[in-house]
Amino acid sequence: MWIKIDGEQIWDLQKKIDDSLFPIFEKEDRFMSHTTIARLKYVKDKENFNEKMKKMRVKEVKFQIGSFKLMKSELKMMGPVYTLIEEFNTK
Repeated sequence: MWIKIDGEQIWDLQKKIDDSLFPIFEKEDRFMSHTTIARLKYVKDKENFNEKMKKMRVKEVKFQIGSFKLMKSELKMMGPVYTLIEEFNTK
């Protein structure tokens, strides 16, 4: 489960990241800024769950990004393993 993060500044940051990493990596075709709030392995009643998620409202919150971390995510049998690759300051 994730929540979309929106705003002009996040798109500016994403463009700076793309520009900095090019040509090492291709530019992102469909960037979706978000924060993961949960990982679900199994939902007993998917229809009911989906209906409740559609009705859920998330309060809008504004914040500044002072730094971000480039993480590697590997899905293993026991769950995801996250490894910090590098941390970047945005200012």
